[in-house]
Amino acid sequence: MRVEFVHQMPSVREAYQAVLNLDDENTQLITGAGIILLIRQDGSPDWYFYVDLKDANADEKGRILSIMDKAGTRTDQRIDDLLLNPHLGCCFSGDANQIADGLGQLLKA
Repeated sequence: MRVEFVHQMPSVREAYQAVLNLDDENTQLITGAGIILLIRQDGSPDWYFYVDLKDANADEKGRILSIMDKAGTRTDQRIDDLLLNPHLGCCFSGDANQIADGLGQLLKA
C-alpha cells in the first residue's frame, strides 16, 4: 500500500536537511521524495517536503514521520495537489544529490 507524507517547511534549508536525513533509508521503502516550491502571489516562497512510501509498517511510518516532524509541519496536502497548484514554482525529486543539483540550478537562474 502506498502512503505519502507532505510537510510544510520553514525554509529550503530545513527541507533539504530532511532530504539528507532520509537519504540513507531503504529504497524499497521510500519510493519517492522531493521538495516542492510554491510561490505566493506576493512572491514569497512556500516550501514543502514529501515522501512516498511503499508497504510501510507502523514502525517505519512512525520513524519517517518523526524525522519529518522535527523539520516541518504536517499538512493534509497531497503531492498531486501541490504539483497541480497554480502557484507551483518548481519540484525537485530523487535522491539527495539529484535534489541538490536541482536546487543549485534554481539558484543559478
